[in-house]
Amino acid sequence: MNRKEIAGVSRRRQSRISGAVRMLAILACLSISTSAYCQVKIADSRTLPRQTRSVLASIKAGLTRADVERECTMDGGLQGISYSERYIVPGYHDGRNVVMVDIQFKPVGVPEDVYKDPQRFKDWCTVHLKPSRESGTDIVVSVSPPYLDSMSYD
Repeated sequence: MNRKEIAGVSRRRQSRISGAVRMLAILACLSISTSAYCQVKIADSRTLPRQTRSVLASIKAGLTRADVERECTMDGGLQGISYSERYIVPGYHDGRNVVMVDIQFKPVGVPEDVYKDPQRFKDWCTVHLKPSRESGTDIVVSVSPPYLDSMSYD
């Protein structure tokens, strides 16, 4: 076997394959890292439809997840264990973007010291989060300013 061949594939072909794999990895990283930059800040919320403004005004700290989900829908896409989740606010769709907010929830029953420590919170959520989400008793801690972004899908 020729020293320039590994498993019957020439060095030149190996180089092209590894170059293509590197390019795909770079493109994947770019698409993931730029998703946060695709958000368009809403400079003046008075330009939004009345329904959207009304819902935005009603979402505030102290509400439960069930209250929020009566008005808004959770964005699709992958959302792991984190402090905030993306919600779509109804009433606006320009064909490409919708109005979204990031809502931070605190699950009922999580001790304050666990909630403030990201690793301990993640460990706690692994065991307790699903029942908490399904019951809708999580409490809204904060709501981001509204922004325009495209919906995510799984």
